[in-house]
Amino acid sequence: MATNHNIKLHSADISTSCLINAVRVSFGTWLSRKKSKHETALILSSLDSASEQMLKRKIIDCSLWEITNPAVFIEVYNKARDNKLFRVMDKKCYLSFMRDGQVFLKFLKSKPVIQIDNATKNISPLDEPQTTPLTIKDAVVTVLTESSQALTANEIYDEIVKRCLYTFGAQNPVNVVRNIIESACDNSTYSEQNRASVPYFHFEVNEAGKRVYRMLNDMQKSNHQPDNTSVYSSSFSNIVDFEEGKAGIREILEAHFQTLYGYSNIGILWNAAQNTLSLFLNDNAINTADELWRFTYLAFANEYVMNYPHIWKTQPNCPQSYVGVIINLARQLGGIVTREQIDDYFARIKQRSPINATLIRQGLLMFYAPKHFILSEMVELTNERCAAITKALNRLFECEKVSYIILRDITSEWFSSLPTIKSGLSWTALLLQESLRLRPRIGYRVVFSGLDGQALDTLGAAIVPNESDISCFADLVHRYCQDREILGKRMAAEELRTLLRDAGMLEGNELIYNLHKALKDYRFAFTDENRMVKILER
Repeated sequence: MATNHNIKLHSADISTSCLINAVRVSFGTWLSRKKSKHETALILSSLDSASEQMLKRKIIDCSLWEITNPAVFIEVYNKARDNKLFRVMDKKCYLSFMRDGQVFLKFLKSKPVIQIDNATKNISPLDEPQTTPLTIKDAVVTVLTESSQALTANEIYDEIVKRCLYTFGAQNPVNVVRNIIESACDNSTYSEQNRASVPYFHFEVNEAGKRVYRMLNDMQKSNHQPDNTSVYSSSFSNIVDFEEGKAGIREILEAHFQTLYGYSNIGILWNAAQNTLSLFLNDNAINTADELWRFTYLAFANEYVMNYPHIWKTQPNCPQSYVGVIINLARQLGGIVTREQIDDYFARIKQRSPINATLIRQGLLMFYAPKHFILSEMVELTNERCAAITKALNRLFECEKVSYIILRDITSEWFSSLPTIKSGLSWTALLLQESLRLRPRIGYRVVFSGLDGQALDTLGAAIVPNESDISCFADLVHRYCQDREILGKRMAAEELRTLLRDAGMLEGNELIYNLHKALKDYRFAFTDENRMVKILER
């Protein structure tokens, strides 16, 4: 994202971190004239948290404090507002940003004067290009790239502060640094939900028992393995009963591979080894799962595929992650896997089952029906097939001569006109909704009720063309009421909800007692404790 920073700098040696700090301090000073000290601190903390979460969700690619152009900030604000994962997964942070972001926007529009390195600077349009700012991850990369040895999170943080690479606003900045590094490690122990899609770092455990980090490419260049040689010699000369121990571990793994579709992990290997190889573990002082991993990695590096904590019998044709584990499971089950099957499988491998948001994030799995997932490779959303979906939708809208199509009204006959799915599977309304989510170029989008907390496999209300003036649920309902000629009418909220349900926009008890929250729009005047509503004409 081009942030088009709005701070005009006259000194080339002003660092990004100093700039961030200057804007933050200036905003705090501006706030203190209007708010109490406590309120000011809360708003600053709120925006710090929002900045970190939005960087994590890839909504922005720099700190919020570096976005000083009001027009650009509005664009970022709207992008955050419409990001469903941010709204659902970080609800508290999302709501705070929706409120406090408006305050920051007022600050930017006031064209404030800020203080940088004892020189007064005005926020004004750019007249010269700015350098790309460093994120925390960028700062970590800078430190580790220039370091000749692996460093702890504390050492990395100290270097970042010492070199003024980033200004932290969090209460525990070392934990922030550690979390960002851990999430981007190739051997991260974090859940898939909290792992970066592209790994940058690799961790090891030093002799003091602390985790140290290095750049992943440095580790690969030196063919360095994860803290293996620091405990065991590559010749295994110090291992008691090495061959017997290796054979025992192989027997455990092969049993896992037969029942778990070619997969195992260090957790269940450790549990099994404690029962069947307790003497071998005791004789070699292997007292933790991590120590067993180091031994297993050295003993089977050329036999199995290992990426902590995962162990595969052969090279998997999927990500070596928990999402990859589910993809492998779905392939074994014919391309579709249910939530129940996923939860049962993860109970067997002694891991916490990933949430739905994690499963669909990378676009490798799609919702097929409520609590059912289909492999994206089964649907094959190529350019050619997407164009066919576009043509089918164009024909549908032309035939019906309407501004929106209710998803639940689409017939199986129409679905049969879409490109065929592997294994002869039929299209569903939810699968079409998912296809429009993953491929915006199809030219159509789904309008949802927009109520926070709804399941991600909830079917949307209707489909509209991308260029349609129906942008939200309130627009859709108002257009429906206009078509029904009930504008200006006052009715019970439940009566309106029933009309929408019968029209197919809602299902069952969806939005019961909550219609006023989904229609938070001036055109719907709710009264009598939200039990009655008048639909205004405009």
